[in-house]
Amino acid sequence: MILGHERQIKYLEHVLQNGRFAHAYLFSGPEGVGKFTIAKAVAKFFYCQNYQGLAKADECRQCRLIEENLHPQVIILDPEQTLVSKKEKRKEIPIEDIRELKRRLAFLPVGDEWRVVIINQTDKMSKEAEAAFLKLLEEPGSRILFILLSEFKDNLSQTIISRAQVINFSLLPAKTLADFMGSRVKDADFIREILLLARGQAGVMFKLITDKKGLEEERKFFKEISALLKSANLADAFHLSEKISGSDLLRQKTAAYLILAIRQYLLGDKEVLAKRAYPVIQSLKKMQHILQVMETTNVNPRLALDVIFLEFFNSYGS
Repeated sequence: MILGHERQIKYLEHVLQNGRFAHAYLFSGPEGVGKFTIAKAVAKFFYCQNYQGLAKADECRQCRLIEENLHPQVIILDPEQTLVSKKEKRKEIPIEDIRELKRRLAFLPVGDEWRVVIINQTDKMSKEAEAAFLKLLEEPGSRILFILLSEFKDNLSQTIISRAQVINFSLLPAKTLADFMGSRVKDADFIREILLLARGQAGVMFKLITDKKGLEEERKFFKEISALLKSANLADAFHLSEKISGSDLLRQKTAAYLILAIRQYLLGDKEVLAKRAYPVIQSLKKMQHILQVMETTNVNPRLALDVIFLEFFNSYGS
């Protein structure tokens, strides 16, 4: 199911229906807002037996295969969904998988069928993989469509960005998520809680309203973060940093909650907004940059988190 992004959907629908689409698209924006879902919807356009539009789900066999990452003409690649490389935990897409992708695409398509390549977290390619992929992107072959997904577009080489049509995605408005939940959930307090925890991410919202255990874990973590923000105790912050530094997910959540807290801090006090907006926004930019470095390089995650907390208290507490 696709929520929001009406402008992006309308544009993609137009170029697909008119057959005037680019050979590569770069979907840029935060995780969990629907980029991957829309990429799969674009792939379904080429194979669906009952296509009615990008935003309308279909249950034909071809669409089910795409949804389950099993369609022979739709290649999906990211740090976890590999082609040939070992599937141990890692932070990058290695060159072995790009070489395998090149090998598969070297074969001629069946009849007039298109092949769709969806690369999730494109910014996590290794340098060698990125260089090899660039050559593939420059000479893609016939009837091949690349859809690249990236949370951190600035980490991609400018050459790759220039070879793709960039489509930007943003966090979803609270109203969009609230309208979806309102037709399924009657508890207004529960809806407000989910909106706070989801932080504009449809993927997080879906998980929280269907996974009771996941919801309880999120509540517990949010309570811990909220208590830390109220206490403004740097020692407690460093303790939490040590505790969560080994978890990619908890690091991302912590940074997201800190950024959300700063946003609410600015918007909730007109005097603060008038007098301190610039330095606070500068600290916010630094935090986002550190988060980007932490998630895309081998920098020590605990030290990076410590610096994020320092920036947070510098902007939020002074």
